[in-house]
Amino acid sequence: MTKRGIFKAHTQRLSFDDIFIEEQIATSNNYPNELQKTEAYVPIIQILCCLDTMTWEYNGKVIKIMPFDILVFQQADGIRLKTTRPSRLLKVSITASPL
Repeated sequence: MTKRGIFKAHTQRLSFDDIFIEEQIATSNNYPNELQKTEAYVPIIQILCCLDTMTWEYNGKVIKIMPFDILVFQQADGIRLKTTRPSRLLKVSITASPL
């Protein structure tokens, strides 16, 4: 749930069978004009809901993630999940609407 006119949320159902890597992308408050025209916004926060058991590699540690655990991160954080069998994620990207 997001506040209308202020934020937008986009959900995706993702499947992978080995390693899922969310790339680290630098965010900026200075959007090029063409991005504003096409309404392509940089996510300010991302949420991953794991639907299967997997591991998360973070700062050299391996953390076991159970079904329905949620990871909340900013785009610049990056994330790396591993699994030994086909696995599913729900991904929510929240962006700020332009003024």
